[in-house]
Amino acid sequence: MNPFGDRGPCVLLFGVAPLERIIGRVGFYQTLGVVEVYDHTRGRTPVDSIVTGGACRLEVTLAQVDLETLTRILPGAIGAAGSLYADLAPGTSLATLAQTLIVMGLVDGAPDPDPSRHLTIYRAAPLPAVELPYDVDGVRAIRVDFRCYRDEARGGYWQTGSPFTFPT
Repeated sequence: MNPFGDRGPCVLLFGVAPLERIIGRVGFYQTLGVVEVYDHTRGRTPVDSIVTGGACRLEVTLAQVDLETLTRILPGAIGAAGSLYADLAPGTSLATLAQTLIVMGLVDGAPDPDPSRHLTIYRAAPLPAVELPYDVDGVRAIRVDFRCYRDEARGGYWQTGSPFTFPT
């Protein structure tokens, strides 16, 4: 059985609150960095590839976002009385802002209640790109690229399915 299931539309839970008004696609991506190993007798033909690290991220676009959600997804943002102030000092560590991000597929229009079918990213920090078109056709939207960071206590970035236990 495919542990990712047939995902379809979803709901996102970032920290303790849902991210609503998703427009378009939610995309999860994982890549590995490798360095090629060569044997001089084989020229430019690699004889092996060594993993040098990895990265994962989740992209989502949100529209009609309320002030409370904006303060959660815009690092350094402060909101009060209908106003928003955003500033983030150079040198700020995004990893220190990371929270759990859970992707829950929809079942009959509601979030899937079975946690074994959720995609759980242990540590994710938002890196937003704000687009505010002021025209007749444009949608004022915020694309958020959640950068994922390895959770050393759990030994990984993410999981899906039942809680994983390493064999002894």
